[in-house]
Amino acid sequence: MTQGLEEDVKQESRPLKEEKTLSHVLPDVIRISFEDAVQDMKLEGWEDEWFSSGNFNVEKHGPLAEPKIDFVYNWVNGSEDSFKDIRHDFEVESPLNDREGKWISQHSINRYRDWDELRYSLRSLDVYAKGFINKIQLLVNSVGDGSYEKDGKNMHPQRPTWLKNDENTNQHVQVLSQESFFREQEKECLPTFNSLSIESQIFMTPSSTDQLVALSDDMFLGMPHAASDFYSPLFGPTMGFKTDHYNVKRLGGKDAIPSFGEKPFVYYTSYLLNHRFGERNRHVQAHFGHSVSRRVMEEAMASFPQPSAKGACERFRGESKYQIYPWYASFHYTIERFREALLWS
Repeated sequence: MTQGLEEDVKQESRPLKEEKTLSHVLPDVIRISFEDAVQDMKLEGWEDEWFSSGNFNVEKHGPLAEPKIDFVYNWVNGSEDSFKDIRHDFEVESPLNDREGKWISQHSINRYRDWDELRYSLRSLDVYAKGFINKIQLLVNSVGDGSYEKDGKNMHPQRPTWLKNDENTNQHVQVLSQESFFREQEKECLPTFNSLSIESQIFMTPSSTDQLVALSDDMFLGMPHAASDFYSPLFGPTMGFKTDHYNVKRLGGKDAIPSFGEKPFVYYTSYLLNHRFGERNRHVQAHFGHSVSRRVMEEAMASFPQPSAKGACERFRGESKYQIYPWYASFHYTIERFREALLWS
């Protein structure tokens, strides 16, 4: 039986993802009130004066302690046979699969390949950011000796072969399987091989600190850094943007949705942001570390219930052209919330 015919048979018997998550009954956009968003926040006393007048009284409040930050990587070793076997089982079922198997052969070449860059990225953190690292977290797929098992009995998280597995290392570097941080509802859609789906749940990783910086394994620090290069309590997270920008007022019509790279996801998310905050040009985030508050990112995802639920269940990138782009949504949600705070103050 060919891959294409296998796909036809399996898709008929496979439950729809929407039926698993009930995402189809959720609204696209909701408005979370400021009061609800901050009801359990504990203020330190300087916030009102800072937001209303831009003044920080050092004599009264003292210097603020340097914040601790988590550095989070979405990592996969696509060369591992058990990973390739599990991925292939789901590739055959994907709606992207074609009878000739072109999609499977083309998309697998470089997307999951491990170039052994992670170890050097981690070393750069230890050299140039050691003083303010809270935890380093590696988000990985689960693998086993056979097919994927949802109960996880015969599965284990992928782990770099060079990374020690002892108490000291594990306190500093946490290896987290998708099953350990995805919400219970979205776990029904695992495993996923789509970085956007994983990033839509990244705020759920367990931590004692709110702020995280998401890095790819091909990103390295090259000089000493302070926490304020990524985040400060007074000014929030640092953000970098490209010159590219979007202001999508409606889906469809004359302007067809783009089909290349990240553009279709930015396009759709621009449309969602316009519905929540009003129409404006919003620039696309640059390809480097993404600094974000877990609380704010959780609120951003919660503000787009159906897109977020569906996005977590996109097993492979491109299965739907309407997938929320978590970083684009979270960056601009942060900006809009800060703007609202200034207006209200």
